[in-house]
Amino acid sequence: MKKHLIATAIAAAVAAPAMAQNVTLFGALDAGVFRTSNVNAAGADGVMYTDGAMTSSIWGFRGSEDLGGGMRATMELISDAQTNNGADSQNGLFRRAANVGLAGKFGEVNLGVKTNPLIAMRGNLLPLSGNSVGSNVDAALGYADFFTRNAITWTSPNLSGLVVQAQYGLSNTAGDSTAGSVFAGNFSYTVGGGFTLRGAFQERKPGAALALAQANASASGKSTNMLGLGYVDGNLRLGIAVTNQEINNAAFTTSSGPVLAVGRDYRITSVGAAYRVSPAWDLGANYVSGEGSALSNLQARYSLSKRTTAYAMFNRVDNGSVITIPLFGTNTGTTNGSLYTVGANASTALLGAASTATTGVGAGLIHSF
Repeated sequence: MKKHLIATAIAAAVAAPAMAQNVTLFGALDAGVFRTSNVNAAGADGVMYTDGAMTSSIWGFRGSEDLGGGMRATMELISDAQTNNGADSQNGLFRRAANVGLAGKFGEVNLGVKTNPLIAMRGNLLPLSGNSVGSNVDAALGYADFFTRNAITWTSPNLSGLVVQAQYGLSNTAGDSTAGSVFAGNFSYTVGGGFTLRGAFQERKPGAALALAQANASASGKSTNMLGLGYVDGNLRLGIAVTNQEINNAAFTTSSGPVLAVGRDYRITSVGAAYRVSPAWDLGANYVSGEGSALSNLQARYSLSKRTTAYAMFNRVDNGSVITIPLFGTNTGTTNGSLYTVGANASTALLGAASTATTGVGAGLIHSF
């Protein structure tokens, strides 16, 4: 009996630190099939499996520990989970997030890989957007700097409707602390009357270290800013946003193909509307235009449960000569044994030719856990 009590006491002592910490496993999987037309220079049609057409397929851990006095320690690890081939990402297992932090009355400070505030805010500018709208335009204009490495990120508490986030990504270059560094931030302010004003920016310094210090492999510097206004009235949600992107030194090829010129201010305008027909049904429409190209998007989402959503989507891209916008998703499927010759990334696999129209329609399923 005594041995049993001693064993129980030891087990409790060992388990005590773990009990003080709360760690959650979470994730989401998005898989779909789409019928596309005129998706490459040859004008080919096809039926393609896509991963992440609406939301990125991910898995990860979040944890926190109560330190007392209103303070918490936090941690976050987030990885890709590609349903098309079972892989994570060639850019690192936890490329999306790998950070620790402290939270309190001052807000939260995180050290490590974290989403760029510009990209984090972009997802909130339109009421029913998704990867096939936001991420594809990011790729077309070359500001798809999704995750910042070597980052120090501060998120403010809610200050009478205002929330601010600021981030600095160190270059980690001896002798030049700015080469390849990034400074980014965003804000969200609830004006009242159903209106919310949102904005974000980033300033990336040029330098060869950019490929190591940050997620974007381009050595070009760039300045990006966006401003948007959202409106909610019952079941109706509206959004409008303007994004500007300028390349500051060397021109570079974006992941969607075109070469962007130095010193030119590229502008994209986005408008969107969504209506909640019932607690289960959401309908939405988006239109994004800029530099002679345009993306039209229609979508319907149906909640089968709190964690499972079915969706249908239609996209049409009218490409100009300056930028070309990808059609659907983030990853296409593989053939039986090898990748498509154009690569596994839908930014190239589902990219129409300049000055042509590309269309696609399909459906998918999202499950979160």
